[in-house]
Amino acid sequence: MSQLDIVAPGSTILIIDGGQLGEMTARAATSMGYKALVLGEHASAAPAGRVTPFVESLDRGKNASDNLLDKICEQYKPSVAVLGWENVPVDLLERLVKRGVPVRPGPSVLAVAQDRLLEKRCAEDLGILVPRYREVRVSNDCVGAHAHAQYDSILKTRRDGYDGKGQVSIKQGEAIHPAWQSLDFAPCVLEERINFQCEVSVIIARSPRGTMFYGPLENTHEKGILRRTVHPPQAPVFQTEMRKAVQKRVRSAALVLAQRLHVHGLLAVEFFVMEDGTVFFNEMAPRPHNSGHLSIELCDTSQFEQYIRAACNLPFGSPQFHSCGFMENILGDEAKQWALQFADRRGSVHLYGKDIRPGRKMGHVTVRTIPKA
Repeated sequence: MSQLDIVAPGSTILIIDGGQLGEMTARAATSMGYKALVLGEHASAAPAGRVTPFVESLDRGKNASDNLLDKICEQYKPSVAVLGWENVPVDLLERLVKRGVPVRPGPSVLAVAQDRLLEKRCAEDLGILVPRYREVRVSNDCVGAHAHAQYDSILKTRRDGYDGKGQVSIKQGEAIHPAWQSLDFAPCVLEERINFQCEVSVIIARSPRGTMFYGPLENTHEKGILRRTVHPPQAPVFQTEMRKAVQKRVRSAALVLAQRLHVHGLLAVEFFVMEDGTVFFNEMAPRPHNSGHLSIELCDTSQFEQYIRAACNLPFGSPQFHSCGFMENILGDEAKQWALQFADRRGSVHLYGKDIRPGRKMGHVTVRTIPKA
């Protein structure tokens, strides 16, 4: 990577996401002196619309999108674009780049990260362990009417799956076809369900100036949705002499992925950690990550500020954790208990202002436990 021009404060940053990640990125950008413009969907209900001008619609067809991009580039003149959502059409990013707006990370990174099959193959090519998997498509004999899973598995759609959506568990010996049918016969990956001790995430910020890491951070899920992230990790493997070796493995794997994909910006990578310290790649996202929300209160520099620093070629801030603690998501009707959440003096409450739906991420609370020694 070559040194690029710095994007100075006062410039406009285009944030592609109207949700909570877009909102928190916009807050970081504006606090650093930038103008934040958000491109997303459903302006009236979008969290990011509360803090910055909002440009609506990613889904009105190519011609409308071209007109919208022309308006954005001519009227607001963004200096750089960043991501808060990985299911953006890759061609939309390519059209931004053609208009002279660099996207960080770029379209080629997104093309891999939004396809579970491509990201697994990318990790494999780099020598990173991946649970056994098979591609599932119409011409693939593993989904025939009489095919059965050879081991406990999860059938996942290749695209558009998040928070437990787009996946079905299959026990060893069960037929594959009914599960695939429940996913509308979308292109899928059949992935072995491995017996891991814990899941961790690593967030890497990268620019021509170098690289910074957050994590590993330990994550706990409920029904496929992230419930809690803890720092430092508390799983048994992290209470042994293997702790430093595991940290080195996951950071090294995240780095080679970022290097292979030529990431300029932010990349979050999830790993499964086994009892013996072996690590397996799970998924990645070229954007801020839910697990990194605790960096707002527990780190010298949050993942959101670090993303802006990386995208604008500024010097990095310190990613150092100054405190231990945890982040817990507020899901669905739990948002109605806001009075109790604010009553806990240890917690920093973030509510996203979204309409309540079962299982929807409505906000999060970060609790600082003890200062880090």
